[in-house]
Amino acid sequence: LDGWEKQTLTTLGAMALAKFIRKVNIDSFVSDMFMFTKSGILLLSWMMDQRIFSWYCVAYAMLFLYVRRPEYKGPSRIEWLNPATLKRLVLEPDDTDKNVAWLVEFYASWSPPCVSLEPTFADLSCKYTTADLKFAKFDLMRWPKTGEEYGINVAGTSKQLPTLILFEKGKEAVRVPHVYKDGRIARARLRRSDLIAAFALD
Repeated sequence: LDGWEKQTLTTLGAMALAKFIRKVNIDSFVSDMFMFTKSGILLLSWMMDQRIFSWYCVAYAMLFLYVRRPEYKGPSRIEWLNPATLKRLVLEPDDTDKNVAWLVEFYASWSPPCVSLEPTFADLSCKYTTADLKFAKFDLMRWPKTGEEYGINVAGTSKQLPTLILFEKGKEAVRVPHVYKDGRIARARLRRSDLIAAFALD
């Protein structure tokens, strides 16, 4: 291998190691590795032949637009909310349900971090759902005004997707990622162990 080829592979290896250490789950790690590999091939094709680079760019764009990461289809105990059920079940529960806490994921289907979190959130719902704790998801793309009410930015550059909020007796108790008083957004830690600790599930 030439020097620039070794440098490219070394860079990819370092990025892979960093991603593995910080991975949300193995699915997200594999997805990131495919992306890094395609990016590395893109760089190498530019070095070899710009015609190959051009064709690869076309193929890369087609894959990006039409071949999306598959949705999670495994077991879960997640309930799906809309504005009406969010209000009735979570924000204004009746006397029989007022002691039920809700861990709600506000998500957007196009967001890679939201897609990566799906298996982890589903697994947590299967393990920790009880009579006093329910898990739910709320689609911000269908009801963006609700996101605005909770100060969740749904732009493509947003650092707030997904946002997980634990509601207790109709009030927000814990939020990930945390929003500071000055408006800064804390770095979201979405690994299974991080979420268990943040919401005191154990």
